[in-house]
Amino acid sequence: MRVQPTFAIQPPLPTVLEILNLTSAALKIFLALDPCDMRKSFNGLHTLAADQL
Repeated sequence: MRVQPTFAIQPPLPTVLEILNLTSAALKIFLALDPCDMRKSFNGLHTLAADQL
């Protein structure tokens, strides 16, 4: 008599957003529409984004 192997049901793998804990409803994600120089400081990138809003 052969015994069939049993496999436990695995829960689904977490998504990238769940791993990074980015599931908050208050999270805002901004996308650049034009190319920008990513060598700028944080303040420089913030200014570029703020000018677009």
